[in-house]
Amino acid sequence: MIRVFTQPEPRTGGVIISAITDRKTLERELTRDPFYRENIASYEITEVIPTKAANELKFLIG
Repeated sequence: MIRVFTQPEPRTGGVIISAITDRKTLERELTRDPFYRENIASYEITEVIPTKAANELKFLIG
């Protein structure tokens, strides 16, 4: 499940924050994206470990 999607300015890409914790599952889900299937978008997965968050985002810290 995707929690947040954001685009930088200028619009050269974006960031997706996902609740999927298994890398293989995430890779499989990303291949379902129509932009990926049509070779319009590609993905680079970077794992991060959140250490601080605002109260409404505390669920991201595990």
